[in-house]
Amino acid sequence: QTEVVNHAGYDVPPDIFAIFFSTVAATLKEVVGADWTPAMDRAWTKLLADLDYYVTHPNQAETVGVVV
Repeated sequence: QTEVVNHAGYDVPPDIFAIFFSTVAATLKEVVGADWTPAMDRAWTKLLADLDYYVTHPNQAETVGVVV
C-alpha cells in the first residue's frame, strides 16, 4: 500500500499529495534559481506523474519508477 492509503486513516484527502509535492517542486525551483537544470525539471515532472498515479491507484502493488 502507498502512503495515500496510510494517510487516509488520518483523513488526509488524496488530492493534497499533488498540491503538496507540486508546491515542494515549485519552491525548490525558486530556491535553486539559475542552477535549476532541465534534468531536475524532468525528474520532478516524472516524480509528480508517478505520485499522481499512486493517488489515483492507492492499492496498486507495482511501482511506476518510484523507489519505495
